[in-house]
Amino acid sequence: MKKGSPWKIAGIFLITLIALALAGFSILWMMFPPQKIKNMVIPQVEKALGRKVQIQKAGLSIYPSIGVSLSGVEISNTNRSGYSQDPFIRLGRFNISVDVLSILRRRPEIGKILISNPQVLLEIDTSGSFNYSDLAMLAKDSSSVKENKSGSIPMLPVPLTLKSLIIENGLIQYTDRKSGQQFAIEDMDYDLRLSIDKQLKDINASGGLRLNQVSVKTKEIKKSLSKLSIALDHDLGLDLIDGKAQLRQLRLSLQKVVLNLTGSVVNFNNKPELDLLLDSEPIAIKDLLAEIPVELVPVLAELTASGTADLALTLKGVIEEGKIPVQGSLKLSDAMVKYVSLPKSISGLNTEIFFTDSSLSVPDLKMQFGSNPVSIRGSVVNFKKPLIDAFLNAKLDLLDFKDVIELPSGAALSGIIETDVTAKGVVDPADHSKLDMTGNALFKNVSVLWPPLVKPAIINGNFTLSSKAIGENLELKIGKSSTTMSAAVSNYLSLIFKDKDGKNPRTSADFKIVSTELDIDEFYPPAPEKAEEKKAASTQSTPLIAPLPGVDLKGTISANKIVFKGIEMKNMNARINSINDVADIDIKTGFVNGSISENLHMDLRNTNNIAFKNKLSVSNVLISDLLSQFRNLLAPTNSLNTGLKTIQNTLIGSVNLNSELAGNGATSQDLTKNLKGDISLKVRDGKISNSIIVEKMSGVVEKFVSIDDINFRDLSALLKIDDEKVFFENLKIQSDALGDFDVKGSMGFDAGLDIEVWNRMSRSASSKLLSAQSGVKNTLKGTLDNALKGTGLAGASGLLDQVGIPADSDGRVTLKIGVGGTSSNPKASFLGFGPGAKTQGSQQSSAKQQVTEKVQDVINQKKEQLQKKVEKTVEEQRSKVEAEIKKQTQEQKSAIESQLKKQEEELKKKAARLKKIF
Repeated sequence: MKKGSPWKIAGIFLITLIALALAGFSILWMMFPPQKIKNMVIPQVEKALGRKVQIQKAGLSIYPSIGVSLSGVEISNTNRSGYSQDPFIRLGRFNISVDVLSILRRRPEIGKILISNPQVLLEIDTSGSFNYSDLAMLAKDSSSVKENKSGSIPMLPVPLTLKSLIIENGLIQYTDRKSGQQFAIEDMDYDLRLSIDKQLKDINASGGLRLNQVSVKTKEIKKSLSKLSIALDHDLGLDLIDGKAQLRQLRLSLQKVVLNLTGSVVNFNNKPELDLLLDSEPIAIKDLLAEIPVELVPVLAELTASGTADLALTLKGVIEEGKIPVQGSLKLSDAMVKYVSLPKSISGLNTEIFFTDSSLSVPDLKMQFGSNPVSIRGSVVNFKKPLIDAFLNAKLDLLDFKDVIELPSGAALSGIIETDVTAKGVVDPADHSKLDMTGNALFKNVSVLWPPLVKPAIINGNFTLSSKAIGENLELKIGKSSTTMSAAVSNYLSLIFKDKDGKNPRTSADFKIVSTELDIDEFYPPAPEKAEEKKAASTQSTPLIAPLPGVDLKGTISANKIVFKGIEMKNMNARINSINDVADIDIKTGFVNGSISENLHMDLRNTNNIAFKNKLSVSNVLISDLLSQFRNLLAPTNSLNTGLKTIQNTLIGSVNLNSELAGNGATSQDLTKNLKGDISLKVRDGKISNSIIVEKMSGVVEKFVSIDDINFRDLSALLKIDDEKVFFENLKIQSDALGDFDVKGSMGFDAGLDIEVWNRMSRSASSKLLSAQSGVKNTLKGTLDNALKGTGLAGASGLLDQVGIPADSDGRVTLKIGVGGTSSNPKASFLGFGPGAKTQGSQQSSAKQQVTEKVQDVINQKKEQLQKKVEKTVEEQRSKVEAEIKKQTQEQKSAIESQLKKQEEELKKKAARLKKIF
């Protein structure tokens, strides 16, 4: 080669460049030894972070790649109280290398970034502050950041390539002392490949993230979830200038659940337009449920499931106002669900559900509950104003549901119900008529045993449903009772919803019940009487009824035979008519050998003041049957009811009764207080027996007559009820043995008595009493005749015939008896005799007067005789010895006057004894 030739020059130039490069690298190595690198880097990092930084080792490589390596890097945690003393960040090793030639080519290429054994500690104290919130770099004024006035994304000076970013064996620890949450990733690996063009229009990133040994603990999850694994593989392309993204692959794995997302996003700088597809690989339902913490969903502890689920989701369209256009499907195959508490499982569940952000469609869903097939199909369009089209068909064996429905002790269900329901239309709370619902339920030998029923009800028939009405045609059998029922209920939805005019039309129900025999006591035995009384007493102040729901009723009930609480009724017919909360109930029934009819009118418009009128007619019914059967229906048990019980136990006979009663109030106590009305009754061929009132009356008249039981041929009464009392305006009893009784007065609902009884004794009883009186009179007359013999009162005993017990013109004596106290503790007193014949009173008075006058006449005659005798003696002896006569006359006068005084006193005593006798 010739001296100075081009090749020689080129060779010299190349050698010179290599020598210069070697010299430069040598100089660079000598200028930046590891310690100097540490001294240069640490202060800058500490200043930027405001934290202490430690680097155990630093290194620099020159060729073929410029590289920096750091090891043993630690950044201290905040020194504020309430945080751990462990470092904020630890790096086992950090390497970065840049290809030298790529720099020379102005296309920098980062060969590798390696971050080995990184550890990051994130903490939140009890006040909610993070441990990195005091980093100096975060405290800088945001205004120092220069704004891009053009509004466009700035270009890079050169393109950039990252061949590999590797994070290995990473650890992240998150602790929230405020909420008690803990989150840890004990093994994190990440591999990233990235290329960025100068104009930022062609950015490509691909790689994979692996999170292993993930654990989570919260207040709700006491036992931390551990050994979770999450994987994310991605391959993305971005155009930041035009706002485009291409998702070539985005695969997320959570344990055994895998989701894939592919597609594109355009115009994400303004109004993003999505075209994405999210689908899952077949998900085992058992595995999915196993990943859900039982603490968050406790029911999972009692649940087992199997089968597979496939999810496909499409996001396609422009995102406007936060609304994401979604459509997708969920497919369930051979799914099975079983609860521990259920005897049967849901199996054979197969369906595919299609949905969008505003609609849902289930073309066909089939499943089995035990052996019960269920089929559903339907769709919903526009969730805001749903338009639905749904159908349900099922055949249900109620025995399979005995453990599904919590039944009270002693209850049981069995039988078959076949049902289908269809719903079409718009769900509009303001106008429920827009939704048309139809349905049908067929009952096949459905058996219902429900306490307090002691026998099951067997139901067969059909039940229909529509959006306007409910209908039923059912046959019911309970024991020996058999009933058919038909009913129609219209406008039933107005109980819940208003119509399109904002009103609630009244619900109306028409029904008809027909029974050949209805023995209620057979399947619903009445409670013991004491229990009934205790229950009734506790409800005296309880409101009679709650506010009514606003339902009109029209119907009839007819039964050949009804038995209720011992009441046996035959050929009963009832008609019920209740319109606008004003009810009329008419009942006619045969009872024993008689009949009963009743009309009840109730005004229920104001439940705080219910008004009623009741007309009752009873014909040829034994009182014992009537009161023993119906008394327990007169709740609550009060003194009035107790009084009726007393009548039941003491009065025997066949009654004809008519009553008209009225009252008002909110409670039973109010109705009793305000009860008014009239009762008329007649009882023939009856008896009053075991009556404590009669016993007390008998005690005060026993010296005249013995009253034990009262057998009567006729009892009639006109009673008036007012002011919580029963007034006996006209109560008469006619008895062959004891005569006639006339009762006046009242008995209070508190059982207080204020009664006067006149007993007009029978002729035979009166004759016996008067005969006894005559015997007494004859004895007295003989005694008086002997006592008054030889006196001026001789013959006065005849006056006894004019005095004594009065008797009327029929020879009958009337006893007057007062009764007070209470019905359970009556007090009786004898008030005297009733008036006799019209002359009796004057004769009795004249006899007393005659005795007094007779005694006075005798005294006066005696005085006269003695006076004349004295005067005659004095006259004859005057001439003889005047002084002696005067003396003797004075002595004799004194003796005579003394004797007269004694006789007068004796006569007065006899007269007094006569008065006492009379």
